[in-house]
Amino acid sequence: MIDEETREVLFFSPEELKSSFVPWSQGECGQQLYLKLTRDDGKEAFLYAGMGGVLQADVQKVLLRLTNEGWKLEGEVDIRFDGKSDPGSDPLFSRDLLCLEIGAQLLPLVDPARGAPLLARLDEVRQEIAQETGFITPGIQVRDNLKLLPNQYAVKLKESPLAQGELFLDRLLALGSLEMLGEIKGWITVEPAFHGSAKWIEISERDKAEQMGLFLLGPLNVLLTHLKEVVMNHSPEILGLQELHFILQRLALTHPVVVEDFIKDTFRLRKLRRILQGLLSERVSIRDMVTILETVGDHLEELDKTDMLTELARLALGRQICFSNLSEDGKLRVLLIEEELENRMINSIQRVRGGEDFCLEEEDVSEILRSLRKHLEEQRPPLALLVQPQVRPYLKRVLKGIYPGLPVLSIAEVPQGFALDVLGTLALEKKESPPPERKTKGKTVQKVH
Repeated sequence: MIDEETREVLFFSPEELKSSFVPWSQGECGQQLYLKLTRDDGKEAFLYAGMGGVLQADVQKVLLRLTNEGWKLEGEVDIRFDGKSDPGSDPLFSRDLLCLEIGAQLLPLVDPARGAPLLARLDEVRQEIAQETGFITPGIQVRDNLKLLPNQYAVKLKESPLAQGELFLDRLLALGSLEMLGEIKGWITVEPAFHGSAKWIEISERDKAEQMGLFLLGPLNVLLTHLKEVVMNHSPEILGLQELHFILQRLALTHPVVVEDFIKDTFRLRKLRRILQGLLSERVSIRDMVTILETVGDHLEELDKTDMLTELARLALGRQICFSNLSEDGKLRVLLIEEELENRMINSIQRVRGGEDFCLEEEDVSEILRSLRKHLEEQRPPLALLVQPQVRPYLKRVLKGIYPGLPVLSIAEVPQGFALDVLGTLALEKKESPPPERKTKGKTVQKVH
């Protein structure tokens, strides 16, 4: 017989820590470090101190504050979890949400004898994604797959492939223009995350490549950059109802009134998820969940209009959105749209089944894309397209498949006082009208200037 004992234990919340807290989930491998604290009145507490046994500087500051408040450090608690399923879990319904499969030649990346560098860096990638998206992605499983080519890897979501790439552990990836890459020996390729020109070069060529001004990436950094970009691009699919409910539960500890309209109502929870997915699809962080919930909560009677509420949430997050698109000199670099063309877009918005949409002529769409392509070839990122609020969602929908990384901002989202750097204006090509005709002795003649 097992004796049970109930004890009151205090866990300091992540909000108090000001530190990235990544909880584990079923099937995940890793470890977490906690600091055990006691006080003279008999109370115990555990202070979350990070992943992988690394004590971060901000955690040390919190520990110092707690020590001044009468807490004593008793020692460290290292929690390790091996990724085994819970007893009684049904393998028929359990599956890895995110999985990274690697070929035989890439196994040194997960070899414990070599420090398993890939596994050691995965937590770091997840924390970066959490900082940029506003929610914590599930654990990323890593397994070997002998069906892949030896140097190949694959990223899967719900067991379906999202992306593939190849690595060469004994080489470096050099990034630069085709002209510069042509002056160095190696295997020409395409950088997998952002599809730039690249070349796999031998390590002995490092000094020459650096002197030429080429940007170099090690194979592990190539893989992690690609993995992060794939997960970020598919974050709307990763944010499920259970993940959203978990976010609201955590937020309820500090903002119970804000979440009460959603956390116990499945219908509202589903509509909120649609809105958040719309924001994530345009790389808008949902980290400021309080502002989003307050905005959506003001329009609960219109929850079916998820597109409209997504735009309202963007307006409320306008300052955050603009800051995320600033250039190094602190300006918002934008392209505008000619007034005549923008008016044509506004007039083309018509009600269709299920809502509204653009009804632009195909020729006008082609002209817009031609003008935009010309400006993008002449300008360097970051830059955004700045348009009228009525046009923004529809134009983004048109451009998403062609220029998925181009931010389309509404003028109403730009806070007063933001410095704008206008790089150009999209305009339809001016076509000369045919010269007037005149008749002479029964013949039609065009007037020539």
